[in-house]
Amino acid sequence: MQLRTKLNIRTSISDISYQSNQSKNTVYKDTSKFINNIYLSKLFTKIILFKNTTDIRLSLPPYRFAEVIQLYHKNTQIMEKTIAPAMTVVSTQIRTTFEKLSKDVGNLPKEIVVEAVQAGLHLAGPQYWYYTWEVCDMEAEFDLKICLPVATFGKTFTNNKFKLERLEEYQHVKRTHLGDWANMKNSYESLMLDLKNLNYIPERSCREVYINCDFDDPSNNITEIQYQVK
Repeated sequence: MQLRTKLNIRTSISDISYQSNQSKNTVYKDTSKFINNIYLSKLFTKIILFKNTTDIRLSLPPYRFAEVIQLYHKNTQIMEKTIAPAMTVVSTQIRTTFEKLSKDVGNLPKEIVVEAVQAGLHLAGPQYWYYTWEVCDMEAEFDLKICLPVATFGKTFTNNKFKLERLEEYQHVKRTHLGDWANMKNSYESLMLDLKNLNYIPERSCREVYINCDFDDPSNNITEIQYQVK
């Protein structure tokens, strides 16, 4: 009979434990507090996932255990409140809807870079898209502020479309989305489920940080979602 190892992942106590009939129970400590997505289906024949809980029970051969641990770390994202520091940005703001978003944004992401460089400001980070809304309705209007972090070195800047401003500290939880923006809904749904399970209270704003944008191959995109919480 093939030896099997039972692996229990219990994120509520931040442990990974496994046992077999040839060894005593061993506990692998981990600082992670919540599992985002674990892509383990290729490694074993049986997986039992209890939806809306933090328990995942796996059955797999012992020689696969290290591989599971490696994937666990790769696909786990810590769900903790973080305070992003204040920052100086060049910004512009529009009122739009998801249906009109692409049309209303137009060339603003390119224009904001050109304006900042021509004003002698130094680019200090990737663009932040800062969403705020009154009601949680996918068809309702919301405000979008497109922000470009800059270092001014004493320079000032403003015109009829863009302005220099200071963004205040921002308390949030974050989730990194890898790949095409067309699939970002999945990352948001996962994040919102985590918020609910951890009893965090969401505010009516979020930010998207475009760490890497690959318009030739969107699978290389890296986007950090920052969702404001109380």
